Amino acid sequence: MAVAGAHLHRRWVEEQAASQKKQQREKERRAREQKAEAEGGERERAAATETAKRDALLTDAVAWRNAETVRAFVAAAGSAMTGGAVTHGFESWARWALAEATRLDPISSGRFTRVSELPQDKCTQVVAPRS
Repeated sequence: MAVAGAHLHRRWVEEQAASQKKQQREKERRAREQKAEAEGGERERAAATETAKRDALLTDAVAWRNAETVRAFVAAAGSAMTGGAVTHGFESWARWALAEATRLDPISSGRFTRVSELPQDKCTQVVAPRS
């Protein structure tokens, strides 16, 4: 009977050790999965940030080009006025058009500076005004 008891005890100890090893392996597997998940999420956030920055860059470039086009148009319209016949109406329109160009221009309006000075993780939170 003592031999049978010792055998049962040894078997119980072995099962406990195997169970602990299994629990440890499961814990390590979960830790690896969580780490991989976190790294994947960080990569996704970095990619989203880069996409947002690129989109903002292209939006600003188009807005800048539109502002430059408006300025050139106002200058050409002023040059086309014959013999100094610039009217008060034209001057008023030109002031308005140039103010709109300044508003559109991300450099003149300061919108570009504000976005470029943000920390990278905040760039995705910026919504540039659309024209």
